[in-house]
Amino acid sequence: MSKLFREYGDYYSDVVIHDGSEDRPTIYDISNMVDSYVARTGKKPVVIIDYLQIMKPTNDRATDKANVTTSVNEMKKIATRHHIPVIVISSFNRLNYNSPVSMEAFKESGDIEYSTDVLIGLQLKAVAFLLAPPYL
Repeated sequence: MSKLFREYGDYYSDVVIHDGSEDRPTIYDISNMVDSYVARTGKKPVVIIDYLQIMKPTNDRATDKANVTTSVNEMKKIATRHHIPVIVISSFNRLNYNSPVSMEAFKESGDIEYSTDVLIGLQLKAVAFLLAPPYL
């Protein structure tokens, strides 16, 4: 166990967590944080956003879909500009809770489908079992 703590100690100073539970950031806030971090340290971070639909909107007058589109497009710019992974957790549409995972299942999915390099969906085993043909 002490070996694990020593190994973690070599890296913990590089872990930066911005908890937006009280002051939710916009995607532009996140973009500025990443730009600042890269300029300050010269290191390329892995950015994890948990989760897309509760980010602060970039425009209070825009629709949810428009705000998600703006955020997804800016995330792609961050990833491209710094050559880094941006991992985003997204919710599913309620209509797809009991359906097999598909690209359409991602909430406000238009730009999520077209802007991402990889989409990974977690499927409840019970849903997959209930929807599978009886011979599988």
